[in-house]
Amino acid sequence: MENLSSVPVIQRLMKYFALPILGAQPSAILLSDLQRSYELKSSHFNTLPVFRGEPDEDSLQFMKEYYDAVTTIRLGELTEDQLRMRCFSYCMKDEAKKWLLALPAGSLSTWEAVETKFFSRYYPVWKTREIRGNIATFEEEPGKAFHETWDRYKSLLAQCPHHMFHFVLLVQCFYDGLTGLTQATIDNACGGAMREKTAREVFVVYEMLGENSQQRRGRDDSCEERTNADLGMQLANMSREMENLKANFGQQPIKEEVQVVYPYQDNHQASNSQGWQDHQWGSQDNPSFTKQPISGLEEPIENTVAQVGKLAEKALTDLQSRDVNSLEVEEPEFVFRSSEGIYDRVDESMHLLERVFEEEYGQHEKKVEEVAQESKELISQDVSLEKKINSLEKERDSFLRVIEELKDELAQKDEALDLMKTRELDHLAKLAKAKQELMARGKEAIPFPKDEIDLGQGTSSATVTKPSLNQSKKKATKKSNQVPPSHP
Repeated sequence: MENLSSVPVIQRLMKYFALPILGAQPSAILLSDLQRSYELKSSHFNTLPVFRGEPDEDSLQFMKEYYDAVTTIRLGELTEDQLRMRCFSYCMKDEAKKWLLALPAGSLSTWEAVETKFFSRYYPVWKTREIRGNIATFEEEPGKAFHETWDRYKSLLAQCPHHMFHFVLLVQCFYDGLTGLTQATIDNACGGAMREKTAREVFVVYEMLGENSQQRRGRDDSCEERTNADLGMQLANMSREMENLKANFGQQPIKEEVQVVYPYQDNHQASNSQGWQDHQWGSQDNPSFTKQPISGLEEPIENTVAQVGKLAEKALTDLQSRDVNSLEVEEPEFVFRSSEGIYDRVDESMHLLERVFEEEYGQHEKKVEEVAQESKELISQDVSLEKKINSLEKERDSFLRVIEELKDELAQKDEALDLMKTRELDHLAKLAKAKQELMARGKEAIPFPKDEIDLGQGTSSATVTKPSLNQSKKKATKKSNQVPPSHP
């Protein structure tokens, strides 16, 4: 079969018009014969990075890796830019490959054009604007070491090498974003004040402090991680115990009767609670004695459990608020003593919780009945309210229907009125036209016969013959009778 691209369109068979035709250069990258003849080996393909065009891919990082990989390939007779153009298409995969093939064939003839087109597609303007804003408003994160903060700032600069900030401004932006304590550390390292140094000298101080912070990182982090692991384990154990207590309480059956109610202050009347004997709770002989719960029936059991949990979390917070660096100076038993204190608080909270359960368990059935009764009343109120709502909705629907009918009727009347106005205007236009015609006819001049003048040659007198007066009057009367009467 002959090459379709060389056959004129008018001479092609109809079946070939449904077939795609690719030219000799379908790729957007235009390569010379020298570049085409360069042989790429499998080892070269293994060293090249891959770019798939995903939204979360870093196009700048890919290009840096691509530059580094191309430098490991032998140039031969090619220049570095020609070799980059030769290898670039093999790095594109998936969506990036589709994008490259969708470009016009042979539209990229230089490496600068390829690089510009790539960054225009995968390094948008909003990304540059966002990174520039992050550099200008950089702030130190609490709890981070100095070297982590410094590395994060340098990473922002590497992500946007075209930030266009002056070196002095970059040094100042980093200093302004630090906390007061870190700024004081930098001032001390600069000999008292950072402003007494040049930007280059301050940058060297940043690097020195970052290296020193990196050397101290292992010891500090190991102590902090160990302490945090212990605290997390303790908190998990306490949370598990709380969940078990709530589950056990929910599974206990509710008794139908409470046969005996014991006073709470009975064991302390003879010693430390003499003042309670005259109170209605302190005497068993008081016939009006009724058991009063400690926390009140209106407070749910879940609130008590939550309070105990907050007490345990407060103990953990107190331990976490300690300075981690101070743990190195204090004795190693500090952590264990703190843990024992936390468990003592938890045990005390557990005893308090059990006592509250025992005090409130006798009145639990009554509370449930009251809640059930209130629920029934609320349900009945909801039913009546729902009926009222349905009635109001029906009235609203009927009212809306009436409004729609009135709107339709008003629209019909408006249409009829517009039609009447149109007809009236047409009628008035016809009347005006007829009136103009009548006025035009009335203004026409009455015909008058020409004067008969006989001029004699060589004489000074003329003979004029005029119609008689009676004939003129008759003609005028006849003309006026022919004019139609005007329209009222």
